[in-house]
Amino acid sequence: MKNIIIGNGVIIQFGGKEYTNESIIKRATKTVKLSKHPSKIYPEEIQPWLEQLFGAIPDILNGRYDRLAVLKGEKEGLDDFKRRYAWVGTKTNNHEIGFEDYFLIHELFCRNLKISNPNKSDFRECLRMFFLDAIFNEGKINQVYHTFPDKFKKDLSSYEMILTTNYDKNIESVTGKNVHYLHGAFHILSDLYNSESILNKVSEPALKAELDKRYMHLYSNALTYSSGDGKEYLATQSSKANNFIIKIAEASKKNPDIEKQVREWKNSNNLIVKKGYEAIKLYQQDTSNVLSEYYPLETLKKISGSLIFLGFSPNNDSHIFKPIKENQKITSIDYYFFSEKEAKIISEYFDNKSVRLLNVVEYWDSMI
Repeated sequence: MKNIIIGNGVIIQFGGKEYTNESIIKRATKTVKLSKHPSKIYPEEIQPWLEQLFGAIPDILNGRYDRLAVLKGEKEGLDDFKRRYAWVGTKTNNHEIGFEDYFLIHELFCRNLKISNPNKSDFRECLRMFFLDAIFNEGKINQVYHTFPDKFKKDLSSYEMILTTNYDKNIESVTGKNVHYLHGAFHILSDLYNSESILNKVSEPALKAELDKRYMHLYSNALTYSSGDGKEYLATQSSKANNFIIKIAEASKKNPDIEKQVREWKNSNNLIVKKGYEAIKLYQQDTSNVLSEYYPLETLKKISGSLIFLGFSPNNDSHIFKPIKENQKITSIDYYFFSEKEAKIISEYFDNKSVRLLNVVEYWDSMI
């Protein structure tokens, strides 16, 4: 079986510099400064917040934030951040920092200032929308496929399984095939903003205001975070919650003691416990009342045959590499690299696989 995982390098190749990290951050900043952003969805204060996060980098590199990295993934992410940005100096610009890395800075910066939820999570969501809006680029990103050469379109259509970490619909538009969006997509509505979701059927719904239909991409399930562990945590939250809801709902039907305990949750002062009770009751009324599980990471454990990485950067995506390494049904990997540094990381990580390292520039030349 032929499988391919597509990354942002494909969009940069055919969409140009508009979709580089530098352009995304510059466009996000310019949009806010010109007051062209949807201020009711994310505020103008997010731009100076970005500057504050950027200003914290010297202290992070000097080890002053080390004590604030608590979880294993955070510690590893911080070590990786220091390694990748050891070159940062006084002349560095904020657009030279990967936009996903700002989520790690945000977490540590908030802990340093003792900023807790809901303010911390609210600002993280605004930061997410700030970047996503710039990536979406007024919808232009979904039109990049018009510049795909016919030879490339044919090559894409030859794959039986197509996975992508991108949020756009270009591959789907070209091939007409079912594309697996590992990190979500602009056209898939998040449960947080879906009025039909179980999250919005409880007494205190997640949806607080009417959606602005001009900016539906900002209400999407597009996933962004600073580390693979963080993305995996966010991507698997729904399935873990569903497993809990279903397990308790079924058990309470059979066991009066469990049912009695669940009823006590109804009047709990803990909002999470109370919502848990309501979710269980909603599921018992209708088993379709569950959270959407729209990040197909489990697919990586099931695919077999050859796997190609195209336009894929090895940074911040350990949650993708790990199941692939552990999947013994994947017989070979072709990795199209842009830099020798990427090639080295891949060959060292997949030391248990047959790996071919191929030059992506030569590949693009062959598609003309």
